[in-house]
Amino acid sequence: MKVVVLCTDQGVRVPGTKGASLHLRAVAEAYAELGHEVLLLGVAGHGAPPSGPRLRTHLLPHPGRAEGVLRERNKLALVERFATEGAAVLADFAPDVVHERLALFGTAGLRLARAAGARHVVEVNALLAHEEARWRGLAHVAVAREREREVLRGADHLVPVSDELSASVRGLVGPAASVETVANGVDPRPFTAPLDVAATRTRFGLPVGAPLVVFTGTLRPWHGVELAVEALAGLRREAHLVVVGDGPVRESLAERAAELGVSDRLHLLGQRPHDEAVAVVRCADVAVAPYPDLADFSFSPLKVYEYLAAGVPVVASDLGQLRGLLGGLGVGTLVRPGDVGDLVAGIGSALDRGAGRSARRVAATVRDEWSWAARIEDVLRGLDRACTGPGSLEATVRALAPEDDAVADALRRAAAEPDGPLVGLRFGPALRRVAGRRVTFSANRFDEDVVVKAFSSPRARGNARRLVAFEQAGLADVVPTSLGTSSDGCVGVVSFRAGTVMEDLDDEAFVTAARDTGRVLARLHDSGAALDRRWTAADECDQLVRRAPDGCRAVAAEEASRRPADGDLVPAHRDLHPRQVVRPAVGEGVCLIDLDDTALAPRGLDVGNMVAHLRREAVVGRRSPAVAGAAVDAFLEGYGRVPEDLVAWERLALARLAGLAESRHGRPEERDALLRLLAGRPVPAPRSGLVPTGHADRPVRMCVDDTTGRPVVVKTYLGADGSRVHDDMTALWASTFGGGAPARMPEPLAFDGGSGDLVMARVAGDALAVRGSVGASVLRGADAGRLLAGLHGSGVALHRVRDRRALVRSARRKVASLGPDESPVVVGAFTTAVDAIEAAWEGTTSGPLVPNHGDFSPRNVHATESQVALIDLDRLQLAERERDLAYWCAWLWVTLGGSDPLFAGPAAPFLTAYATATGHRPDPAALDVHGALALVRIAHGWTSMRADDDARTALLAVATGLARGRVPSARR
Repeated sequence: MKVVVLCTDQGVRVPGTKGASLHLRAVAEAYAELGHEVLLLGVAGHGAPPSGPRLRTHLLPHPGRAEGVLRERNKLALVERFATEGAAVLADFAPDVVHERLALFGTAGLRLARAAGARHVVEVNALLAHEEARWRGLAHVAVAREREREVLRGADHLVPVSDELSASVRGLVGPAASVETVANGVDPRPFTAPLDVAATRTRFGLPVGAPLVVFTGTLRPWHGVELAVEALAGLRREAHLVVVGDGPVRESLAERAAELGVSDRLHLLGQRPHDEAVAVVRCADVAVAPYPDLADFSFSPLKVYEYLAAGVPVVASDLGQLRGLLGGLGVGTLVRPGDVGDLVAGIGSALDRGAGRSARRVAATVRDEWSWAARIEDVLRGLDRACTGPGSLEATVRALAPEDDAVADALRRAAAEPDGPLVGLRFGPALRRVAGRRVTFSANRFDEDVVVKAFSSPRARGNARRLVAFEQAGLADVVPTSLGTSSDGCVGVVSFRAGTVMEDLDDEAFVTAARDTGRVLARLHDSGAALDRRWTAADECDQLVRRAPDGCRAVAAEEASRRPADGDLVPAHRDLHPRQVVRPAVGEGVCLIDLDDTALAPRGLDVGNMVAHLRREAVVGRRSPAVAGAAVDAFLEGYGRVPEDLVAWERLALARLAGLAESRHGRPEERDALLRLLAGRPVPAPRSGLVPTGHADRPVRMCVDDTTGRPVVVKTYLGADGSRVHDDMTALWASTFGGGAPARMPEPLAFDGGSGDLVMARVAGDALAVRGSVGASVLRGADAGRLLAGLHGSGVALHRVRDRRALVRSARRKVASLGPDESPVVVGAFTTAVDAIEAAWEGTTSGPLVPNHGDFSPRNVHATESQVALIDLDRLQLAERERDLAYWCAWLWVTLGGSDPLFAGPAAPFLTAYATATGHRPDPAALDVHGALALVRIAHGWTSMRADDDARTALLAVATGLARGRVPSARR
């Protein structure tokens, strides 16, 4: 395994004599000792850095000493240098693990690990933002805290050095994060080397026969070494205190010793190489760790582990890890923190006892069992548990079924995003699964319960948009909140609504919840939330028939033939039933969950679906018929109104539930019971004048308005969404494109949801494709270009969005709709063309989306001598400019026999006028692919006209060539 050991703290040099530097080096060497290939990435010190067969270093120069704000800015700049320079180094090294020592402002390790796709473990020796602000002062304290929190939350595994520190870390990252205490260790080698005590004492100028008390470490206020100097005055006169180390309080120690008259017994040896410091400890009689009374003591003092490894009696303050360490080993003396008298007594007692058999036994244990290599093995075991054990992404993905591979891939991509929605998240069990399409998980992120929704397609992005729309409409108290989505839109995280699912409530609470659900649903329907998709009765009936299993197919077709009217479309749940309703753990009312299918839809859809599910409670034996009936009444009472055609919507829902009982749940007995319930429900009266159809037929009548005498066009929408067309036309009419004299489009006058009639004013003129000849399309091409420029520049927010992905999906549906008797050659030609289109757009994004006609051809442009206007606005949509431009050119090219260039020749006046009016030069690559789509669409239209196979395959071959960029420029 390849491991990067990293520290971005400019005070922790490589090599260095400070305890932190020794610690960093020891960790790197321990990884190498265990057989891993190691790269030590840090700040250069003085002397030769460590090296070995498995260990190499990459060191950045120290930025120079500074104080105050300048010092902090140096640290911030150094972190950025590590992130940029380290990226190139790690790209070459390709690590599996990044082991980072937490540093002030240090986010480089997190960024490098994510960029390399490596596991990230963070060793926490202190919460540095707090420690630095407390002991040294910190100007950029908010930045330090935010960065520290980011690193701790983003790591795969955290290893604080004490239990007290682990508790503090969990307070920042939450209980679900992977946090395990791994205390400091020792390098056993210098403690077993031969030692001549007398010669060592003489070498350092220490009395050979006197009792020696030793302290090692950086001389900082919180280490309490000044207490040891105070204690020296109370010890027997022959005792000496040896201090190995340097730091800010050194001078004050010498001054205090002079005041106490013990200067001759205080030996300040300064900073020494590690092997010399160990030798001094080994020839001492007592070693001390006299920490003051620190309320939040959370250290794992390296010095104490080394004292124990040396077999020297230890006297330490009764704090934190020291208490458990010495108490658990049964050695050493614990004294009251900050109490000089108790420290004197403890040192005196230890000098009297000397080092006994137990100290030697503990020394062997510490050297053998608490070595740095053993500590690193603990770290790696914890990291493996964090990354592969319960709650990890790997374990979660591993548990998915083979058919959910696309969902698993989506989760992996989301987890690899540096600021993605899965950072800091631990997975819980799967809550719901639709094979091959989506899986929903409970999870915890930063101490917050959340829900993860993973899809095989980019549905999470749209779901997030709609949840935001609900939040903006004032519904955040009753629906989940979006907490982020992956960049590809396939994985989303939403807030978790704690409470009891309605289905699990007792009967009385169930009926109450039904009433509350009606009230909340009324709020949802009346919220005016700006949702970006629609679902009509035609869509519902089409889906019912398409998905009906064999045992329900006839019933589904019969119910679809009674399709209810749409009426006004409102923000709807579209999948409302008792498992999608939660009674909150705190407070009253209910919350609605799982709004994946939400859209603008008829009111009756939600109401009928909920009523059907409430009646189903009695069918499956969960409630008595009386309770189920009471719940229906309570729900309708809470909703406050009974939608038109409720019976028809309820019947549709019952037919769908029966189909699901057979196809998804494998319960034929439940299917039969639901079908019996359906048979017993009232049958709605047929809607006069409407013929059920599976096609979006739109009969058109030319009439004169009896009231005004105005010529009008009445278009009846039998299976499509007339209300959407009316709304979009109304918005367009109110824009710069619409009203005015003369009008450039029909004025929308009225829409009757019951009959499906859309009434609009009739515009003057004839279609360019009918008026005389197709030549009129060329003669008036410039007028058409300017007309299209006006539409594209209108800025209207239309309901239908057709980006590149949507257009490819639409083309795929056209291929799928080809009949079973279709020639395999034709089907293959369609498939090849659409494959080429999808390949051309793979990895691309749509350009700016503008209001599009969607069927901009000469037949849909009416003209008089002085004016042109646009008709047949059923397909209004937001799409790239090139979509309309390409369709006009393709239609003209095909109609003229394909002899002229596709995007030149007869099309030139149209394109030139458009470019002049808009200042926009169409993207040639986009124009080609949109042209290919247009030809596929035209060829598909020829299918219903029984065009010969050769004509269609020839047209599709041109489409394939356009998509692949292989059509000669003269043809473009």
